[in-house]
Amino acid sequence: MFLLLVSLAILLPALAVALYSRVDQAAPADVIVLLGAGLERGDRPSRSMTRRLQQVAKLFSRGLASQVICSGGTGAGRSRSEAAVCGEILQQQGVPADAILLEEGSRSTEENARFSAALIEARGWQRVILVSDGYHLLRARLLFERFGQPVLTSPAAHPPPGPWLWNTLREVAVLHWLGLRYLLNIPELLLQVSADGAIAAIGAMRLPTGGRSGAKARNPRRRRRA
Repeated sequence: MFLLLVSLAILLPALAVALYSRVDQAAPADVIVLLGAGLERGDRPSRSMTRRLQQVAKLFSRGLASQVICSGGTGAGRSRSEAAVCGEILQQQGVPADAILLEEGSRSTEENARFSAALIEARGWQRVILVSDGYHLLRARLLFERFGQPVLTSPAAHPPPGPWLWNTLREVAVLHWLGLRYLLNIPELLLQVSADGAIAAIGAMRLPTGGRSGAKARNPRRRRRA
């Protein structure tokens, strides 16, 4: 019985993640939010980030939104934020600089959701397309909704089978952890900000022509992306 329960606890969430990863809800919206996916050496985009950038560029070229938020802070050992690198590449793919906003304070999906939702609310935007890898979108959507921001999700191109399986199982583990946290009302262990502080911590800037952000959000407490 115990093994059966453990198996169900893994298989059912994995099935939900897998099925949702195929759902594309892209429709006319006010803004597209791109979730960062880490940088490699030399501040180059990872394969995951490249897939996500391609999806955002495609949605923007279809005219589904006139604004893009690049969400992602500066990881350990990196000199630039994920958001800044995303903004530069999107310009190369035809997205105008004045259509790009940088959210450079986040270091996890939960902070992506918290800071981006505050930014969206501050600008009065209503309809949002959220772009990430498909396996990531179920959890990302739940977190955005937790911070009061409903979203339409649109997955990037499907990754190879090996990375897809690994990341799907990782999502199952993180979903269980989030469920436990919320059930027991455990506070966020990593970064504590008030609703007003979230907007201040965002430090979101219009991306100037040429691709470098005019200012970089500074966060007094840094940690690894989870």
